[in-house]
Amino acid sequence: MGIGLLELLVLLLLPTLLVVAVAAVVVVTRGRRVPGTRESRLVALTRWGGLLAGLVVASRVVQSGAYFSGAMLAPAAAGLGLLVGVAAGETLVRPRRPAGPRAASLRPRRVRDYAPRHLGPAVAVQTLLLVALLALTTLTASTDPYTDTVRALTCTGPGVSSSRTPYPGSFYSGPLALALLAVLAVAALAARQVVHRPRGRGPAEDDDALRRRSLGVVVAATGIAVAASYGGIALSAGIALHGLGGATPGCAPAWMQPVGLVIGWSVLPSLVLLLACVVSLVGDRARLPVAAYPPGPPAPVDAP
Repeated sequence: MGIGLLELLVLLLLPTLLVVAVAAVVVVTRGRRVPGTRESRLVALTRWGGLLAGLVVASRVVQSGAYFSGAMLAPAAAGLGLLVGVAAGETLVRPRRPAGPRAASLRPRRVRDYAPRHLGPAVAVQTLLLVALLALTTLTASTDPYTDTVRALTCTGPGVSSSRTPYPGSFYSGPLALALLAVLAVAALAARQVVHRPRGRGPAEDDDALRRRSLGVVVAATGIAVAASYGGIALSAGIALHGLGGATPGCAPAWMQPVGLVIGWSVLPSLVLLLACVVSLVGDRARLPVAAYPPGPPAPVDAP
């Protein structure tokens, strides 16, 4: 049944990519274009440098990990590199604002005012689902007798014993949880720096567009790390649970097969989110935030 599940996922992959591609065109062509200043180009260069460094580290992680553990950590490594690049761009590349009077807004700047309206909540939900899935697989995993690592799903009954590997037990979930904690910590620091850095002397609309673009990159990088990690964990866990639950003769609890099916199919939404984050990462347009305090009516002027 695991092979059948994989075949169905592959059959739905192409239409999913088509739908996301059409949505990408709509998203990228909407919103206010981020102004192309020298500062913004340097920040973007630092950002892409961080992504390149993350990809290099991810490739080394893939090669060094045993039993595919490196492949589980690679997305988090790539996302962490990009987030470090974003944080460096906002703290080191952007010049300090000169002393003297500057334009300032009376409304407080908040992360939720600049975060992507739909992508932000989607990444948050995906993060919670990944935490729940890692907790489930860690609690249900057992030791693989051939490798002496906690990466197997086993069951034992009267006269029958069965096992499935690889399964994302603590051998995979422990290092991945630490990597994701690092990703979330760097993302929080980068988001705070983006929102609270001083406003420049240029137009407020341009400054808001740059903040929104930078925070959109933070959310997209976090989403790439989380969604790609979830996809790998969910695929291996779904195949193992569904396969062990449907084995004949069987010893697995009745819940394993349907739960494995649901987890396996949940790879598709995570793939859509992953592609949406990639689209957001390469886009160059940004929506201006909705003002926390909308302007009121103009004050009356006394006639001469």
